[in-house]
Parts: sequence; structure tokens; C-alpha cells
Amino acid sequence: ETKRFLLAAGTEDERGQELRAEELRLAADRLGRIVGAVDVEEMLDVIFSQFCIGK
Repeated sequence: ETKRFLLAAGTEDERGQELRAEELRLAADRLGRIVGAVDVEEMLDVIFSQFCIGK
């Protein structure tokens, strides 16, 4: 399930950035269930601060 969400988030298509961010959130949630808690908001903050997403 995590892999599916990550692949969907990385797909270049007509979907908006909001949908890609949601796919990343879902992937992080599933991964957190496997390895322990993952703070999704913190992860998204890092992604948005390091990459020109939404600018």
C-alpha cells in the first residue's frame, strides 16, 4: 500500500499538487504503521521547504 501511494505521488500527470501531497501523506501514514510514528506535517514541511512545490 505504501509503495502504491509513493508511486502515485511521483507520477507526472495532470493531477494537482494537492493530490500528490495527499498521496505522500497516505504513504507516510502507512509507513508509520510499519516502522513507528511518522509526523506527516513535519515531513510535508520538509518537502515543501526543500523543493519548489506550490510556488
